[in-house]
Amino acid sequence: MKIDIFKSLTEGPLPFGKPDEWYMERLPLKAPEGQVFRINKHGYVGAELAARNFLNNLDPDVAEKRSSRVVYGGKGRAARTAFDAMDILYQLSELKKGETLQVQSGAVSAVLRFGLRNSVQIANTNLIGSYDTQVHEEYLEKLGLIMYGQYTAGSWIYIGTQGILQGTYLTFLEAIKKVKDKIGKRLPKILTAGCGAMSGAQGAAATLACSVILIVEPRLESLEKRVRFAQLDTIMTDLDEALAFIDKSAEERKPVSVGFVGNAGVIYPELLKRGWIPDIVTEQTCAHDRLKYLPHTLSVQEADSLSNGDDEDKKKYVHLSSETLKLHIEAMIKFQERGTYVFDYGTGARRWAFEIGVNVKRSDGSYIYPGFVEDLIRSGYFAEGSGPFRFIAYNGQEALYAFEEALLKEFNDARHKTFHTWIKKARTLKPQGTASRICWLNYSDRAKAAEVMHKLIPRYGYIGIGRDHLDAGGAASVERCTEGLPGGSIADWVMLGAMGVSAMGADVVAIHGGGGTGMGNSRTYGYTIFLDGSEESLHSVRKVLLFDPAQGIGRLHAEDVKETYAPVKAINKAGYMTIFPYRNRAGLVT
Repeated sequence: MKIDIFKSLTEGPLPFGKPDEWYMERLPLKAPEGQVFRINKHGYVGAELAARNFLNNLDPDVAEKRSSRVVYGGKGRAARTAFDAMDILYQLSELKKGETLQVQSGAVSAVLRFGLRNSVQIANTNLIGSYDTQVHEEYLEKLGLIMYGQYTAGSWIYIGTQGILQGTYLTFLEAIKKVKDKIGKRLPKILTAGCGAMSGAQGAAATLACSVILIVEPRLESLEKRVRFAQLDTIMTDLDEALAFIDKSAEERKPVSVGFVGNAGVIYPELLKRGWIPDIVTEQTCAHDRLKYLPHTLSVQEADSLSNGDDEDKKKYVHLSSETLKLHIEAMIKFQERGTYVFDYGTGARRWAFEIGVNVKRSDGSYIYPGFVEDLIRSGYFAEGSGPFRFIAYNGQEALYAFEEALLKEFNDARHKTFHTWIKKARTLKPQGTASRICWLNYSDRAKAAEVMHKLIPRYGYIGIGRDHLDAGGAASVERCTEGLPGGSIADWVMLGAMGVSAMGADVVAIHGGGGTGMGNSRTYGYTIFLDGSEESLHSVRKVLLFDPAQGIGRLHAEDVKETYAPVKAINKAGYMTIFPYRNRAGLVT
């Protein structure tokens, strides 16, 4: 074992109160690769790899705004302040095996020395009751007491736009099935909005799904970044030319992604006016944060200035952004009336629209157009424990390729045809940050994948395994993961899941409030666990990967989701846990 620590981590405890630049210039730009310990001084694998994941979240090629520690989603941070970013790294450099770093909303709160298996425990933005609002969260941010962690930003397992890419690809595939019978031989046409860090996956996802897509985004630099990483084909500023190009490509069956510089509050209604009706409409704007959704009446520079102003400026901003959102969502409803398949991507846009008077709900309280999990993903994926499994190869792209080859060889039956197709397509994408791969696997395949990769670690180095918080049991969110379930607002399974993976030895465990649907609207958990070649690590990884997706299946089974019955039977037969049968207790709680 070799240790060659970054110089900035050898200067002792950090002074507090220096300018942001003083800390950020000491923070390595890239996560290190290879087997040499560059961060942890004691050769503790759990701390070294957790620190590499943290640095990868802040990689300039990965993070949305490194200087502010924003990873994605407009305000989803990896660390609260510049001091905290460097302090987290320093504390991880000092951590010894058996010690656990506790992080409260992006700042170190304690180091535990009780011999726990976890290297890091994280809690982000977990507010209570009537205080669980964006306004109060921003108030606490001003006091320096909290930060917004989104999902994988604050839990340090973001792997760039790829992290949502396969999920978006599968979502588009399912949406295309709903329109394929009416479009003939041409490719389906998709209209969407938003092309930031996460929403930037839409271009590549659409072309991988053999469709054409028009992405409306007001920030030119966001579109340019997606082009740079080969996640977007071209950028256009003339609407006539963009529509003609999209139509021609669809007829010629040439998949293409077009980023259009504009605002959805203007462009969506304009397309209706022109009679240009796409087959599928959605949006992935940052509507979960009303101070990031851009008003159509302001330039990008004016909007940024106003949203960062005083309280009165912010009130004015929300008023203007609400006017834009109203135009945007009303247009989506009109597209639906014209025969377009319209779905929501869990941004919180429908809830905001309802609050400002848009008729976006039916008389029974359900939304006029559905959410993507309820309508496209739950029955065929989450109910079977299939979700966003991901792994990180800390020795680089060559190691990643070797692990992928082993998985392709292992999963070679007809059931894994989509897996093979995905890996081949994913390899055409430009790498972003640390070598990693997202690949949706079901409840039994995840543990098997870990066993396969474990055998290669002596040659190809350490592996980190985790998932997006948006998984079968990873989130309670009535406008995303648990939409349409009577008990969708119950977060008990999230807490049970976090307790379970923590007890089983996950290296990093995180519980979050907020997430992609905004404050007061979700509770989620995530984890990362490391394979270091030892039987001890494999034992922990197997337990976590068998339990976590099965627990998600059990969560859905508790609400009588029919597609869970076969997986529950198989899990119970395997014997590693017992999921109890659905029982209708309605009217029995007296």
